[in-house]
Amino acid sequence: MKIRLVKSDGQSNVRLNKYFKFFTENNIQFDFIGWQREKENHSPFKDNFIPLITGGGYGGKKLIFYYLLWIMKLFLYHIFLKDLSKYKFIVINFDSGFVLYLISLIRKVDFIYEIRDDFSLSYNFPKWIKVIIDYLDNKIKSQSSNIIHVDENRVLSSDKRVIIIENSPFDFFKGKEFDKELKHCFAITGNISEIRGAHSILKFARKNKHVDFILAGKFYDSYLKSSFLSLGNVTYYDYMPQDKLFNLLSSCCGIFSIYDPILEINKKAASNKLYDAMMLSIPVITNIEVINSKVVIDNVSGYIVDYEFNNTWDFLASKEFINDALCKGKNGRKLYEEKYEFNKLLKTQLLPILQNETNYTRS
Repeated sequence: MKIRLVKSDGQSNVRLNKYFKFFTENNIQFDFIGWQREKENHSPFKDNFIPLITGGGYGGKKLIFYYLLWIMKLFLYHIFLKDLSKYKFIVINFDSGFVLYLISLIRKVDFIYEIRDDFSLSYNFPKWIKVIIDYLDNKIKSQSSNIIHVDENRVLSSDKRVIIIENSPFDFFKGKEFDKELKHCFAITGNISEIRGAHSILKFARKNKHVDFILAGKFYDSYLKSSFLSLGNVTYYDYMPQDKLFNLLSSCCGIFSIYDPILEINKKAASNKLYDAMMLSIPVITNIEVINSKVVIDNVSGYIVDYEFNNTWDFLASKEFINDALCKGKNGRKLYEEKYEFNKLLKTQLLPILQNETNYTRS
């Protein structure tokens, strides 16, 4: 049998690439059915990628049309597939899971359902729509062989089929000398937007010209982008491969991971930034409304600030901050090594499930 991953995203998705790397290194056959939203050319796994649709980006009303097209093409692509039984699917999030659920009503299909974000909480839907989505989501779960959550805070039942694979990275420093000197430079990565605290970070950057900022990711607001790039203490990079990003961030003194608590899903944010910071031995900076802030508090591995910029941010700009950040970063690194290294998570959580099935490895 062969692993087939399905997600309405492109080949450069960070978590997908971690799966791809793990499967390749463990000689497991796989491919990826996806949606090429934007032009991408830096994934080393492009030969494993089957794009069903292209275009549409990540925002705007046109996405409604593209999502409908994605669901329809994904269904038609597989419903008549002669060798459907040779695949073990890992379907990611509600839209892809719903299609495999529909197919399972007609044909026998084996799939693992990975829930990165609860769809009914991701948008401000009317209550009756949320009820329908939750009902369908439970139907998808009932048909799946296993359910992957990216955070234990997402687990609402004692279902024995549930496994947790946190959104953490492989160990960038494995086999390398590990010695840290931190610069007074903060990192903002991923999607840089209002609902991820960019307006507060911008105010902090404007007030503290002696502090540097590395932005590496994607803006979806041109005014916000131009506001950041007008500052002399800000350096901006577009998306880049994860190893290159980690090398760039390795001397930073903090990674921001703050989320607007107005959106319910943001309180459950299972941000890869939390685990990236741990691996890099850098403190994470988050807000108390994010449930994962408890990990930061309990392990003294970062800083809690208010979502809106105010005096809770002052210590980040102080002369004493660097030495304190070095200590907190080491606490996070220790926790990462003990619990969250991604290769270890896949070997202990996912690989036993796959090995209990028909052989997936190349002959």
